[in-house]
Amino acid sequence: MSQTDGLKVERLDAIRGYLYAHGFSTVQALADAVGASLATIRRDLQVLEREGAIDRVHGGARIAEGSSVEVAFQERAKRNLVAKRAIARAAYAVLVPHATIFLDAGTTVL
Repeated sequence: MSQTDGLKVERLDAIRGYLYAHGFSTVQALADAVGASLATIRRDLQVLEREGAIDRVHGGARIAEGSSVEVAFQERAKRNLVAKRAIARAAYAVLVPHATIFLDAGTTVL
């Protein structure tokens, strides 16, 4: 693999991670986040769309529904924070003293 190919793979991974963390992004925001030109980001989005990882929408892209994109745990932990906090408050509200609860593995239970 050439250095250029390696950079492309890193850039595609960065775009996946950014989209997973934010849900949606404009082309401009991705270009700023990744440090690439708008044209490069658009080409990369075409690649990711062909892979089924993202859906392109007017002016940007979002993670495809049912996408099997595997993103680092730290990135997943940042996603949907408002909803995760609401879940935590709701769960806390129903706890009683000396209760036993089970928390499964996942970023919602952090």
